[in-house]
Amino acid sequence: MKKLIVFMFMLISSTLFASDSGFHVYGAFDLTDKAAVSISGVAVKCNSTTGPGVGVGYSFLPHELGFSVDSTYFFDRTIDFGTIFGVTPFSSKYSQVVTQFNVLLKVNENSTVFGGVNYPYMTFSDTSAKVDGEMGYQGGLIIGSGNLTYKVSYQFIKGVPKGSLMNTSDKYTSEGFVGSVSMTLL
Repeated sequence: MKKLIVFMFMLISSTLFASDSGFHVYGAFDLTDKAAVSISGVAVKCNSTTGPGVGVGYSFLPHELGFSVDSTYFFDRTIDFGTIFGVTPFSSKYSQVVTQFNVLLKVNENSTVFGGVNYPYMTFSDTSAKVDGEMGYQGGLIIGSGNLTYKVSYQFIKGVPKGSLMNTSDKYTSEGFVGSVSMTLL
């Protein structure tokens, strides 16, 4: 229910104002709650908590075609391998930075579709492990006009886990929806 309330607030508030070009700051909420890790060729599904983030970016959309560059910091969340006989074998807190480059296509005065590539970086607060990013991708819709917009995207994140037990063939992937409310500054 909390996710729905946050989502509705962002959707309603986004219709007030939005802008086509300029520097912007935004609040984001990552709804991704699953991840997949391949360790030594063994695929493992993980649970992840959803969570908020903040970001900055620049967009340029002079006519129907443009681009945007954004970087989002997602606050500490928890990832685990699930519960086996009432015990969670691995659980860790992590934070994530995702940088995106998108091509923008204006559909009408209040709607823009986008697609592009992303590059993540994850660190864990209670271990020396990290995930070095690999090129991922996303697409979505921006709604609004003026100085405030709402953006919803579906993103695919990819990376390589690094740490004492990891090897070069290990992979990390996650995919899911991310919503944000953006305010243009300049």
